[in-house]
Amino acid sequence: MEVSQVRGTIGRLFRSVMEFLDDHTELDIESHISVHTKKTFKVLSDEYEFSIRTAIKEADEVEEANPIDYSSDPDADPVRLDCPECGHFTLVVNEGSGTGYRCTFCDNEESDELPGTCDICGVHTTQEELDYWPLDDGGVEARCYYCSGRYHADKDD
Repeated sequence: MEVSQVRGTIGRLFRSVMEFLDDHTELDIESHISVHTKKTFKVLSDEYEFSIRTAIKEADEVEEANPIDYSSDPDADPVRLDCPECGHFTLVVNEGSGTGYRCTFCDNEESDELPGTCDICGVHTTQEELDYWPLDDGGVEARCYYCSGRYHADKDD
């Protein structure tokens, strides 16, 4: 890990521990931490909070720059999703990404919730809902619940 990643991780860990203790215990951990250490953790926690706010602001800007009118296109892909890696609402469309999305906080590009389309019938769904079938030419075909045969298999049970 690089120094900035370590600082962010420690800041996130400290913030998470303090929130957990405040919400679920009566323990006053701060009274057991030295003043110098507490100041260091506070700085790291604030840096982490600042980086989250910056990432959310960037995601807000991407969302504002890519408005969706679901009344004219009900199948339009979402501009913004929750990132499964960092847990923030910062996974946004990105032309430079291999998946078409990138998190403004952690740079993750993957999610089961990414939009997908069945290669056979064209139905819009999520990556999680599609089955991927290998093709003879080495490619892969995405198939929905019905086109993959799962519907008929489930129906026969």
